[in-house]
Amino acid sequence: CTVPYEVVVNRQGQIISYDLEPCHDELLDAAAEAAILKAQPFAPPPEGAEQYRIYGSVNFIKPNLSKTATR
Repeated sequence: CTVPYEVVVNRQGQIISYDLEPCHDELLDAAAEAAILKAQPFAPPPEGAEQYRIYGSVNFIKPNLSKTATR
C-alpha cells in the first residue's frame, strides 16, 4: 500500500493543509494520516517564503496474517 501525500507548511513549520491519496485500506490510510500529522513541526520555509509544499509517499507492507496464524 502506497499513500502519496502533499503537505503545505507555514512559516512556523506547522501543517496548514494536507492531501492524501488513499490506498483504500482503512487501517493503513489512518496510519499514514497519523504519521504525517505527528511529523510536524517541519523545517520552516526558506527566508522570505510564507509557506512551502512537501510531496512524498508513505509505503506500507501488510503481513499476510493467514500464513503466520497457521504456523
